[in-house]
Amino acid sequence: MTAADLPAVPAVAPGTWLPVYWSGIPIELHTLPRWALWRAIPQDGDKPKKLPIQVAADRPASSTNPATWANFGDCWRAYRLGTSTGIVFALGEGYAAIDLDNARDPLTGAIDPWAAALVSRLASYTEVSPSGAGLHVLIRGRLPKGVNTTIDGHRIEVYSDKRFLCMTGWAVAL
Repeated sequence: MTAADLPAVPAVAPGTWLPVYWSGIPIELHTLPRWALWRAIPQDGDKPKKLPIQVAADRPASSTNPATWANFGDCWRAYRLGTSTGIVFALGEGYAAIDLDNARDPLTGAIDPWAAALVSRLASYTEVSPSGAGLHVLIRGRLPKGVNTTIDGHRIEVYSDKRFLCMTGWAVAL
């Protein structure tokens, strides 16, 4: 897939979130019962917290408790009803993620060269984060605990379990 094959990612104004683009999320993930919702919870003087929520109950979801997860279809229907800000995918079972914060201009869509180079090297499903300012790279594999690093002064967070990844479906190709 090339960049020309993908829909344009909408601009994201400060304080807003990208809507979830259902058909951009890989079909392989649709079949896994590793989904929950998330809500933006305001915090004093800080960016909002992304609180994972169960689909079946208005209670927090746990990234380590599959009993709090749902299938993709149920999450999608609940999201479309406006019960949440977005959807999340529970990492683990061979799914890991690389979180590149502040790697993209949310208004213009320009991706910083350091992030573009890393995404290109990884050659895996990559999407824009809910804020529009970051990128999430979903990879297959397991990682040692605490594998976080800095590349050219930019903090890179890497997770392979005990975390949810906020999914948008707004894929990027470089």
